[in-house]
Amino acid sequence: MTNAEEKLREWQVLYREWAELEHRLHSSDAQAGGPGAVEMKVRARFLQQQCASALAALDSAVEAIRQRRARRENIS
Repeated sequence: MTNAEEKLREWQVLYREWAELEHRLHSSDAQAGGPGAVEMKVRARFLQQQCASALAALDSAVEAIRQRRARRENIS
C-alpha cells in the first residue's frame, strides 16, 4: 500500500466516524442537550480537525506522487 493509500484510508475512517457522530448530534436527544451531548460536540469538533489534517496529509502524498512522475517523465 502506498503512502497516499494509507492517508486515504485514514481520512475515510475519521470521516465516517465524524459523519456518524454529526448524525447523532442532530438527533432530538442531542439537540435537547441530553446526556453526553457536550462530549459528542467536543468529539465531533476534534474529529473534524483530524479529518482536515488527514486530508492535508493525503494532498501532500498525492502531490509527492505527481512530482515523482513528472521527474521520471522529464528524465525519459
